[in-house]
Amino acid sequence: MVAVQQRSRSMPRQMSSVEVVPAPFAPRRAVVAPRPASRPAPSAVGVARPRPVSPSTYRRRQALAAGAIAALSAAASVVLGALGGGSLTAPERPLPVVAGQVYEVQPGDTFWALARSIDPAGDPRPLVDRMVAEHGGPSLVVGEQIQLPVVD
Repeated sequence: MVAVQQRSRSMPRQMSSVEVVPAPFAPRRAVVAPRPASRPAPSAVGVARPRPVSPSTYRRRQALAAGAIAALSAAASVVLGALGGGSLTAPERPLPVVAGQVYEVQPGDTFWALARSIDPAGDPRPLVDRMVAEHGGPSLVVGEQIQLPVVD
């Protein structure tokens, strides 16, 4: 804290009775010049500044974008369907299977499918178990000749 005494006007300057006494350990503050307020950059002549978008305009644009994405995906689906972009599995085909005959295994054949062809109305599980046991394993090889069992 600084103690200051007033001097009278009648006293000459050199004989001033003003004493300035600095307070011990007084913190000094740095003088910081105030920063100038930031101003937006001036726009170029003839260039319009973008205006804020209203919520209704935003919703319309969002709906338009969603519709465009849906239309593109539908068009891609049609094009890929025309190019044969269907399922990669072999289509189900009626097998010319007769119980008790020798059958040559075709691509995509399974014991389950053969059992369903031999006895379409019955439960295929016992027939599949019997065919796997007679074959010696659950794997079929294309071109292999197997004996089909007779349904009881």
